[in-house]
Amino acid sequence: MKLLLLQLVALSTQLAPQEYLDKWARNLFIEYTVVNNLVRTTEFDYPANEDESAFEFRISITNTGTEELNLQPHWSIYFYHSDTILRVNSTDPIYEPFNIGQGLEVAHVDGQLWTITPVIGEWAPLKIGEMIEINLKALGWVVSDSTIMPNWYIACVDYEECSAKNLESTKVTADRGFTFNRPDFVTEFRGDKMTKRDVLDASTVPMAPDVWMMNNNLKVVEDGKSVEKYGVPILPVPSFIETKPSTLEVQNGKEQPRNGVPISSRKWIYDYQENLACPNPICKECLPQSGQGTGGTQCKCQVLEERQIGEKCIPSSTTQCSTWLIRVGYLHGGDKWRLATSSDIVLDIATCEDIPETLSFITKLIDKVRETDDAMIFTGTMSDAGPRFEHRGVFIDVARNFYQAGTISSLMNIMQRVNLNVLHLKLADNEGWRLEIPELPKLTELGASRCHDPAGHSCLMPQLGSGADVESHGTGHFTVATFRGLLAEASRKGITIIPELGAPGHSKAAVRAMDERSGDSSKEGDFRLSDPDQVELSADSHGFYNNVMNPCINGTRNFLEVVTKSLWATMEDSSHKMKHIHIGGNQVNMEVIKSSPACQAIMAERKINAEQILHEFFQWYVTMTSNVGFQIHAWQDIFTYDDEKTGYKEVYPVDEWELANGTSITAYHHRSRWNTSETEVGHLLANAGYRTVLMPTTHLNFDAAQSPDPQMRGSMNDARFSDLVKVFSFRPLNFYENALYDFWGNRQNTPSCDNSIVRCTSLSEPDNIVGIHAGIWSQEILEGNHFYKQLFPRLFAFAQRAWAEGSWEQERRTDPWAIFQDQKFLEDFNYFRYSLRYELDIMESNKQQYWLPKPGAYTQNSGWGFNTLLKYNDIMFRQKGDSDTRWRTLSEVAHLANTETLMEMVTCGKAFINDQPLYISPPMEFIFSERIFEEPRPDSATSLLPSFFLFLSIFYLF
Repeated sequence: MKLLLLQLVALSTQLAPQEYLDKWARNLFIEYTVVNNLVRTTEFDYPANEDESAFEFRISITNTGTEELNLQPHWSIYFYHSDTILRVNSTDPIYEPFNIGQGLEVAHVDGQLWTITPVIGEWAPLKIGEMIEINLKALGWVVSDSTIMPNWYIACVDYEECSAKNLESTKVTADRGFTFNRPDFVTEFRGDKMTKRDVLDASTVPMAPDVWMMNNNLKVVEDGKSVEKYGVPILPVPSFIETKPSTLEVQNGKEQPRNGVPISSRKWIYDYQENLACPNPICKECLPQSGQGTGGTQCKCQVLEERQIGEKCIPSSTTQCSTWLIRVGYLHGGDKWRLATSSDIVLDIATCEDIPETLSFITKLIDKVRETDDAMIFTGTMSDAGPRFEHRGVFIDVARNFYQAGTISSLMNIMQRVNLNVLHLKLADNEGWRLEIPELPKLTELGASRCHDPAGHSCLMPQLGSGADVESHGTGHFTVATFRGLLAEASRKGITIIPELGAPGHSKAAVRAMDERSGDSSKEGDFRLSDPDQVELSADSHGFYNNVMNPCINGTRNFLEVVTKSLWATMEDSSHKMKHIHIGGNQVNMEVIKSSPACQAIMAERKINAEQILHEFFQWYVTMTSNVGFQIHAWQDIFTYDDEKTGYKEVYPVDEWELANGTSITAYHHRSRWNTSETEVGHLLANAGYRTVLMPTTHLNFDAAQSPDPQMRGSMNDARFSDLVKVFSFRPLNFYENALYDFWGNRQNTPSCDNSIVRCTSLSEPDNIVGIHAGIWSQEILEGNHFYKQLFPRLFAFAQRAWAEGSWEQERRTDPWAIFQDQKFLEDFNYFRYSLRYELDIMESNKQQYWLPKPGAYTQNSGWGFNTLLKYNDIMFRQKGDSDTRWRTLSEVAHLANTETLMEMVTCGKAFINDQPLYISPPMEFIFSERIFEEPRPDSATSLLPSFFLFLSIFYLF
């Protein structure tokens, strides 16, 4: 009886499975550590066909709670890993669980999602205070803080037994759980084993002196002296500019312009001359004046005057007014307008058709000078031939991680300011379907949400750090009404929205939603996207199974016809004159087609291969969308194929595509890894007659890191990084001269054109390059702050290149690095940087963050200099490890100079609270020693100041 009572007491005090899981979610401490990236698959027993990059990593689990981690309930920890985890001595597919010892097994779920699960009969409970270390290997590398996703979670193996819970130690929000870009449970990256991708990797993490030297080399030097370039306070900068202040004064140790041409004041009288009869002249009601053409003096120029302040100047015997002369039809040579500013102003406009664009610039300039205290226009000349390209596009992936309409609207405000006119929204991918299709509600009911649902009835499984809960960055979509609102807003701002609903690859969300719909007998129509007879699983390059709309079954074409017509209906009421659609087409997992019984039957009957089936599908898709009425856009994959005889990429003839009258097709060249067959695809497409948009991954993928530094958020596709200077230096029509680094970060010359891989086909049809495109795939861009910091300030440099061709682009160079010694390039970059400061000020006033670069430091002969790429931002300092963590000015830490003190410094944003910056860069470490270099690297145009002038050196050493 006593034993029975004890058993009953034990049962009454035993926690329910959910209670155990909740405790473990609170009390399991996770740590992820990259151990060594510098290994290869040949160094351990793994069945790899070739020598591949690999790395070793460790997951540590510590029980910090008051309950041991046992098997009641049987649990799994779900985590995200973009790289394939390797098993030893096995050729089993990765979706089969594999035993890793210590009573645990690892299994791949789908995409980035993996599990660690205890093995019944082998797992020894993890006692209170105990830690277990799990050492694993994977293909590839991890060298960036942001690659390891947050929000791991624990769930019952029997998913109906309890609700999954995010592990507290891995949870993050916009303002919690991150140290800059690094989730706090991820060990800081230090040393080559953690920061290099491979033994072949030549990229190095820039240190303080490296950054200083890179920044210093961007100065403009004239007559042996560093000079500032003062441009206009708006972007984009005109094609040609040469202006300078008439007076300067020293403020806080730095020369600043004292005043400018009063373009925002009503001190002018307007003279107007037309060599052409314009239907809508700028000025009217002029007093007669002798001279050629029509016009006169003391005109009324309402569009200018209404933006200016003060009393109107009326000339008299005692009052002399300055003259603003506007002439139309007298300017020749290619520019659309030219503005000369001094005590008087002369504005020349080439033709009547150029008046609207000219006024857009002039009025924007007046508004900026009027509304911003330190914005000025200086004495000199500027002219513009822009826009350079008709298509100046921004690509935003809202499928992987969702961004709300408010974020997209804010982006369009910035785009309008800097004359970007195309917004390409990726609305569907493996991780989510983001646009309401009223005819197929299951697409957003299931495909627009991510949560822990192994049965897949209510949502997609978590990916990319979205966690177990449905409320996350993985959930959301645009309703028809919301999307129409965005279309209307875009139209008002002169922006064309191109929605991308790609097929047949990258389609897990759609495939899963339509599979679920096909199981509902109450639903009419065949919209199933997967072959019901297909059993074999094959993961694509992103780790997703069953993510291809099968081109061999009726459901796929039925589905795409309904979706395309529904999209047309959604866009039909918008004021866009032409409707555009991007049909995707990239990275189709061909194994799905090859192993599909439906496709195998077609291949056998018609004696064709899987590649021909896919090409015929694309031909049908293009024709169908064209017949609906869309202007068609697609990635390069649709238009190219591998020639088995030559080994090169080739392009299908443009006349293979049947287009309805009034529709067009535009091809996007985006994969551009140097020294591969992909390099020349943009030229091949343009030469073949395709309207071609360039979006090279080496320069214009803004999901890439902005420095080869583990603290910089970003993925690594065809380049280790792309920074502000690299983007500004992009030469679209001199494409091969952009080859600065190879994939492994080796500095290189123009790609070799005498081997069997790269032909470097020349561009014979430059007019077919209709635009350039930049943007982000959002795998590592989890929320709004990350979104802005990845795009800006790089998008401003892109806007400059899309609008105006630099004179330095026209020269042909054998060495792509020679551009950075070109005087005109340096002048243009510094004019751009002057204008950039005002755009960044607007972002800060709107509480939009942007990337802040780490500053640099240099010492010589006991003197110190500091600089930052964003030269108009402050640098602040503190002693590393000091209990007082406040940031201080240079003068406040000057007493530590040459004391061997380990310091941290940051580039600051403009906003401060209680003398502390609101936004800062990741800190750059340096030692306040006698000198940082064993051998000093002096610059002929720079004099390093002695330590007692330390405070001034921060300004003068740039």
